[in-house]
Amino acid sequence: MKSKSLMLWLVALTCGLVAMLGVRQVMNREPAEVAPAMEYGKMLVAIEEIGPGTMLTEVNTALKDYPLEAIPTGAVTKPEQYMERAILSRAVPGEPIMEAKLGARGVSGASTDIPKGMRVMTVKVNQTTNNSGLMLPGDRVDVMLTLQAREDRNGRSVMVKKTKTILEYIKVFATDSLRDRQADSAEVQAKNVSLLVTPEQMQILHLAENSGQLTLAMRSPTDDESADIAMIDQSIFEDGDTSFGVADANNGDHLGNLEGVTVDPDNGDVDDIRKFLHNETQPAPQQVAVATPKPEPERPTWTMTIFSGGESQEVKFEYDENGNAIRIEDDNQNFQRAAVNANASANANANALQQTTIPNAVPSGLPF
Repeated sequence: MKSKSLMLWLVALTCGLVAMLGVRQVMNREPAEVAPAMEYGKMLVAIEEIGPGTMLTEVNTALKDYPLEAIPTGAVTKPEQYMERAILSRAVPGEPIMEAKLGARGVSGASTDIPKGMRVMTVKVNQTTNNSGLMLPGDRVDVMLTLQAREDRNGRSVMVKKTKTILEYIKVFATDSLRDRQADSAEVQAKNVSLLVTPEQMQILHLAENSGQLTLAMRSPTDDESADIAMIDQSIFEDGDTSFGVADANNGDHLGNLEGVTVDPDNGDVDDIRKFLHNETQPAPQQVAVATPKPEPERPTWTMTIFSGGESQEVKFEYDENGNAIRIEDDNQNFQRAAVNANASANANANALQQTTIPNAVPSGLPF
């Protein structure tokens, strides 16, 4: 018994010693550093889609808490920064509202997006003149005018059509009432296009709209150099020249597009659309018409009865194209004709006529 009790006392003493050392070690450890509390601030965000020119209110925006390090510089953080102000560009839900994107206080609508010193002029368009609906707000266009003018040519006063590019690199402010680019913008066929112009360009555009037909031509937004295009009229088509398209910048070997196309050797080595036009303008080979023999017209016939003694014989005659009587005889279904003088036949005595065999060769007269 004593040995067992001693063993138990040793085990208990050992466990207690280990526990005491562990507790002492934990208590002697330095306390961990407490992380500093994260600071938050208010930032205005859109809670629904907001179109340009729309006033910001508590209905379409909200001030929400964000970490200070997540709030961008220039964001709206106070109600007085946005009250009675409209947003200039479209905002989507969750987008931070920047003060630089807000218009003047108390001003809303499309006018908030018109730069100082500029004007907005609207022109009528159709599906053709607005480039089949491809034109969207923010695009750049050239404006062309086509009109009729009276000119003195060769001593005569004639009306001549002329075309002139009157404005270049003009920004599209809106198409109908659409003022920003949306995903479904291309599905809308606009009937009006509003252009952002200077006061001088506004007058030019108004005068041109009342003088002839306007056409808008889209151009690249990076192509900001003036083309300086001269006016043209209908006489440009009288010289017979053609205007050739410009090859793509990444398609240096434009001749590769003609692979598999048969080249007409008569055109030399001009491998472009002029070759096709040259072939099309060549006269077609004339076909020689083969003369088809006309059928012989039907001739009037009549029958004469010839008496010789107690016998009689009926002989058929017909008139040829010269009015001469021709006797028709049937020899094994092969007709032979002999020319007979109609006047001599009429005066002949029928009783004195004698039947004569007509030879194969047609004689000049018919003896009786």
